[in-house]
Amino acid sequence: MSKQTITISMILEDLSNGIDRKGIQDKYDLKLWEVTTMFDHPQLKGKRPSKKKELSFDFIDDISVPSLSVSEEVVDPAQITLDEGIEEITATQDSTSEYANEEEEEVEDTPLYEELVEDDLDTFEL
Repeated sequence: MSKQTITISMILEDLSNGIDRKGIQDKYDLKLWEVTTMFDHPQLKGKRPSKKKELSFDFIDDISVPSLSVSEEVVDPAQITLDEGIEEITATQDSTSEYANEEEEEVEDTPLYEELVEDDLDTFEL
């Protein structure tokens, strides 16, 4: 007689269908100690069968909020395209580089520090 194979997913499915340990023991023709050992597994430890309770009436949601479909995505009005973002950054870089060039020209027109110091020394001769 070959051993039967029981998987964790099979036991989890049984539990989700409301089958308790006694039911699993009967279903798979197991001994009580085998079921106990099986439920020591980390993925089965503490698991309980789900209790499905039937309502005595039909409960219908008549006020549900429709979900958005993929074609009805909400778009932020401030959102820009990639091309618009690139243009904006390029324009910012151009204006920044023009400002930097103006400052470089001003620095070039300013006398060097050493020249300023020498001029000051000449002024303050003792």
